[in-house]
Amino acid sequence: MIGEKAKKVIHFEQSRFVRRFSMILIFIIMAITLFLLFISSGTFLAGWFSVISTIFLLLAFISAPRHFDIYEDKFVIQCIVESTAIKFDQIVSIEKMDKLKLRNFLPIYSSLGFMGYFGYFLRIKDFTLARIYTTNLSNCLSIRTKQGKHYIISTEMVKEIDELHNQLLQKKY
Repeated sequence: MIGEKAKKVIHFEQSRFVRRFSMILIFIIMAITLFLLFISSGTFLAGWFSVISTIFLLLAFISAPRHFDIYEDKFVIQCIVESTAIKFDQIVSIEKMDKLKLRNFLPIYSSLGFMGYFGYFLRIKDFTLARIYTTNLSNCLSIRTKQGKHYIISTEMVKEIDELHNQLLQKKY
């Protein structure tokens, strides 16, 4: 729905831990690059390492969610490259998750804390794939859809999604 105005926009805010972890990771990669440049004198080892690590960091950066848009019938997770829309009438279950439940997920392609926690994760218990968009792993919201998709989102949206989903359920019945 091009041109449709969102009821509410919630910006994806990174926690202090995520910002520090991202800066430390960049510093470590720069230190390894300088170390490889120093010890490899004349070979391309440092260049290849810096190019490959820069590509992975850029992939994580452009895949990071920027904001959540809440509409009447859906919410959209906006990233630089993609956007994921979840319609409220397609939601089968919503449950709150804590850090202990997230230990059952194995990262397939994820940022692992760089710019937040997001990406594809495999649930070890039943081998299902989940998309995670969080800034903090302590309190998350797990959403399952009728199509079998599984999303885990940040706590910034928990209250709004719960309210809108309950309103939609009340309109249905």
